[in-house]
Amino acid sequence: YMGAAPGARVARSDVLRKRLQGVRQLERLGPQGYTAEMTEKTYRAVFEEVRKTLEAGHSAIADAVFAKPRQRAAAERLAADTGDATDAGVNFDGLWLEAPQEVMMERVGSRKDNASDADAEIVRRQLTYDLGHIDWRVIDSSGSRKETLARGLRALGLNRLGETLFAGKK
Repeated sequence: YMGAAPGARVARSDVLRKRLQGVRQLERLGPQGYTAEMTEKTYRAVFEEVRKTLEAGHSAIADAVFAKPRQRAAAERLAADTGDATDAGVNFDGLWLEAPQEVMMERVGSRKDNASDADAEIVRRQLTYDLGHIDWRVIDSSGSRKETLARGLRALGLNRLGETLFAGKK
């Protein structure tokens, strides 16, 4: 279970980047939306939204690429630093989703009504990134959405939630 009702708040970098640029979620950004400076602002916005959510006592999900080790470390630090005088922070679970290039290409090519501007060229570029060491739990996301969710829930020890969500579904 992902926190008190209504569940975890998702701070999605694709949505926050567009909000910072003053455009609608489904409007494509040009190169100005993807500069290093804009990416830094976007991650700061993701972390600020997560921080506010955690401080309000709710669960949060930071949804972003996290290609740089310092970005992943910042997410972990945020959880460790968020708490009160009697609390050493909140639990942090980092999940790293992976899929073969052909699966990623097919997915970005078939997206409809999605805030992400990723396309085949962006996937190719992301696959060249030096990710450094990843100590988050790696999830194979090459299967269906249902399979990926089940793997993620298992990694988080939330198997019973998965059983509830998928009861009676094939």
